[in-house]
Amino acid sequence: MPFFSTWLNPKTARVGPLSGGGQGSSSSKRGDRDVYAWTLWTVAVVGFGLALGLISCCAPAIKYHIIDYPKPSRSLDVPIPDTVMVYHFLMGDSVDLYALAIEHQGQEGTKTLHRWEQNPSDMITDLILRDLEASGTFAKAVDQWSASRYRYALEGKLTKLRGVVSNGKAEAVLEAEAALFDFETPLGARKRIMKKTYTIRAPSVDTDPGSIARAMNLAVRRLSERIRSDILESLGKEEQTESPTQEPRPLSPPEKRLSCRSCFLGHLGAATNGKVWEKGCSFDTSLVTF
Repeated sequence: MPFFSTWLNPKTARVGPLSGGGQGSSSSKRGDRDVYAWTLWTVAVVGFGLALGLISCCAPAIKYHIIDYPKPSRSLDVPIPDTVMVYHFLMGDSVDLYALAIEHQGQEGTKTLHRWEQNPSDMITDLILRDLEASGTFAKAVDQWSASRYRYALEGKLTKLRGVVSNGKAEAVLEAEAALFDFETPLGARKRIMKKTYTIRAPSVDTDPGSIARAMNLAVRRLSERIRSDILESLGKEEQTESPTQEPRPLSPPEKRLSCRSCFLGHLGAATNGKVWEKGCSFDTSLVTF
């Protein structure tokens, strides 16, 4: 490296022997060599900067995508008179947390330059919660961090979230599971009143990753619509089959419990003296001895 270090250092740079002689011209020769060395130094620095600029300009930029669409209009004049809690949707192993995964001709792949702005599970959970509120399906919809009392709980899992390109056509594919629980069913009755598996396919206008990401908006919208439709259908069937005069089976002592929405897990809690019974509780208070 002595050649390069000498060439880059203007103080030690040498151009080589010059024609002419005489001690009187030595100072002018040194001046010429200094000017030449500084010129080379300036050209090297400017060239290096231009090279970096060209590299940064030509490098492809990362694009970020979100999942969003207009919220639905209110579809029920009289909502279900209870609160639903929407638990955060889980993610399967095949769902990419950061980038938009695109499958080409059956071969899995990930477009690393097209990334999600947020965790896709967060975005989808928030949209389903927002749609339940906007549509008026329930009197109130809350997330899992809320301290509000609730009767119903909706939980789900994303098992597939990707684009598929085949034969020159592309689509967004979304697969998910959803289940609805009713924590105020009579004692001994099944609390899970709905469990569904969904496969949603939304066509993309072309094979561009940005177009596939926009098609995912339509897929999530259809998923939210089908979940709300299945919820209404399941609750309608539940209301038809449930007898309003049905009494819970007696509990054998010494277990003393009550069915009341004031309890957190399953609304079953130990009965104690001074317990305030909630209005409309289906449990027969005569079965409990204090």
